Amino acid sequence: MVALICNVKDSSIGILSVRYTYDKITDVIGCNQQAYIDRLLVKRHENANACKLPINPDSDVESFPIFDTPDKIDLRAYAALIGELLYIAINSMPQLSYSMSSLTRYMSKSTPAHLTSAKVVLRYLIGIKKRQLTWCGQQVCFIQKLIQNGLINVKQCPTAAQTADIGTKALPRVLFENFTDQVLGDKHVGDK
Repeated sequence: MVALICNVKDSSIGILSVRYTYDKITDVIGCNQQAYIDRLLVKRHENANACKLPINPDSDVESFPIFDTPDKIDLRAYAALIGELLYIAINSMPQLSYSMSSLTRYMSKSTPAHLTSAKVVLRYLIGIKKRQLTWCGQQVCFIQKLIQNGLINVKQCPTAAQTADIGTKALPRVLFENFTDQVLGDKHVGDK
């Protein structure tokens, strides 16, 4: 991927609705799906306000009542939205992994309450669609060599600093936003 991006004149390329960028000076690779999210919002007629969390920590999706015979139209609408949200989560929004894990459990038995919860994820995307997932190509190998040579010691991380929690559980807003900033950086598309 990096070789392909490096050969592009403007150092960015779109592949399957994901915009990849490469900064030749810092060796940083980034990606976002702002255009895909914008199209999804138009398609879903979502003119709602953004929300700060993709899932409310107090929300218990498992407690929503399940109907013996789910409505097929609701099921199709839910499955389509979940599929679109999964595509975003997998490609450029790792902080959605817990939310999507919770919501995908109801693909064959969703209710309007589940669809409402999925739309909360969509509302969350409104506020962060310009954010960019970034990573450094050469620095990863460099750090691995430092660890192997004993120049860096890997230590346990306290629970309050476990940024991986963003993908494993619903978090209070302060922790969620803090971890999101740590994992994704405070990068927004168009910001310098």
